[in-house]
Amino acid sequence: FKVNIEVDEKLLAQEIPPFTLQPLVENAMLHGFKKRKYGIIHIKVEQLNDILHMSIIDDGCGISGEKQRHLGSQVVDSTIGSGTALWNISSRIKEIYNGRGNFMLQSLEGEGTTISIQIPMKG
Repeated sequence: FKVNIEVDEKLLAQEIPPFTLQPLVENAMLHGFKKRKYGIIHIKVEQLNDILHMSIIDDGCGISGEKQRHLGSQVVDSTIGSGTALWNISSRIKEIYNGRGNFMLQSLEGEGTTISIQIPMKG
């Protein structure tokens, strides 16, 4: 795999909840590239106004539309995973930031997946 990390240095001091990005990168590696041994994962962290935007973007196999409707909002039945990590991260972001945090999943089957998280900046 090739991993690109794009983070503005002034954002390195921003705190995020533990186990937010790591499981997303791991999921991209395990599920996004299950049919091949190579791919690109792009981690992008940026500030837009007072919001910290984090994205994990892969060029993997993507997720079917049916599965996308449920991932992040509930645990799903699947032979390759339950979506527990996505549901857990989504729920924690909403709870920790009192509904001001946001978790979004966008995917095109055969093209890749983008997971975006927005949280309020601290300080």
